Amino acid sequence: MALRQIISFLAALALAGCGGNPPPAPAAAGNGSGAASAASVSSGPIGFIGPNGLQVAATPEINHALDTAITNQPASWTEAESGAVTQFTALRTFQRDDNAYCRGFTQAVTKGSSTETAHGLACQTPDGTWQAVSG
Repeated sequence: MALRQIISFLAALALAGCGGNPPPAPAAAGNGSGAASAASVSSGPIGFIGPNGLQVAATPEINHALDTAITNQPASWTEAESGAVTQFTALRTFQRDDNAYCRGFTQAVTKGSSTETAHGLACQTPDGTWQAVSG
């Protein structure tokens, strides 16, 4: 409970210098080649890259990164089962009009010689978890 209060305080402190507009949230995921294919561009939330592809709900590792990561400081982890390496970077934090905290993010998941990337926006739900949302 105290950790949540500290995080809320730090987020509010960080917001003091922020405008109310969210960061741009490109909706693309691809193979890391730099060119998004038509199939990788979506008008809705793209989600996070998880063990089973794109997902709206954050994994425990992503929840932790969004809760605790310093803006623009990447966090990395390796999935034990598949060996996939994730590099996740939480971006600027802001508070929406409905008081939900949101953060932009970038994510790169490398498995073998293939890297998939995602850029998006996540907002905290009332239960404290994070969900990808459309920008």
